[in-house]
Amino acid sequence: MRLAARFAGLKVRPGTVACVWLGQAGYLFKTQRGLTVMIDPYFSDEGERIEGLKRLFATPITAEEFQPDLLLVSHGHLDHFDEPTISAFAAARRTTLFAPPSCTSRAAELGWQTAKLHPLQPGKSATKGGVRVTATFARHTLPDAVGLFIAVDGIRLWHSGDTEYDEHLRRITSERLDAAFICINGGGGNMNAHEAALLAWRLEPRLVVPMHYGLWKPDDYRYHGAAPDATPDPAIFAATLAKLDKRMRVRRLHVGLPVTISRSAT
Repeated sequence: MRLAARFAGLKVRPGTVACVWLGQAGYLFKTQRGLTVMIDPYFSDEGERIEGLKRLFATPITAEEFQPDLLLVSHGHLDHFDEPTISAFAAARRTTLFAPPSCTSRAAELGWQTAKLHPLQPGKSATKGGVRVTATFARHTLPDAVGLFIAVDGIRLWHSGDTEYDEHLRRITSERLDAAFICINGGGGNMNAHEAALLAWRLEPRLVVPMHYGLWKPDDYRYHGAAPDATPDPAIFAATLAKLDKRMRVRRLHVGLPVTISRSAT
């Protein structure tokens, strides 16, 4: 059964959210009330068409199969703001978009209704269906890139977006995260696996999930030659984090396989 059908029928227990990794920095969540949230979906082959980056696996879901209630985009790079996917969601007119101003402006040009667009800058929040989203600091090659803090049913999630390591990221520790999704690939303005492990150690989430790896061959990155420290390997991340704190829980997700993230007991 395709993921779209399985996810549509999925029942979510109180105190939990369902989560599916879509590859790269893409995720799909479902709340107990049935609201669906998608982050940074990359469903097309724009990377190959524009930059020669051939994807290593097929997308587990398509924009034609599934339109989320809420779409979150962290910044405007093609593997996060995927124009064919964003255009398809505009045509469906079901989805609301929370994203940096540069992304909501582009979405409007792709046919999105103004009422469905909510620009977010660091420190600003927006709410839909009981899901509160706050844009957090990111240091990336695009000036208005953000991370995404998501609060729903007492569950606290943080998606780093694309970012280099920066002491400003440590401010998220005040949120007592249930799960942190952290980029590890180490090229193109992102933390490498060691830097990501250091950040996870500082943030102390109950669960840490490495992301932004495995979509393309490392040697195919256009910027690979300029990033000799690139470490798109979750095993390196887990090993480094274990040296800092063996008690921290790391979970490597599999593309297209739903998992459950629970609320802390406190």
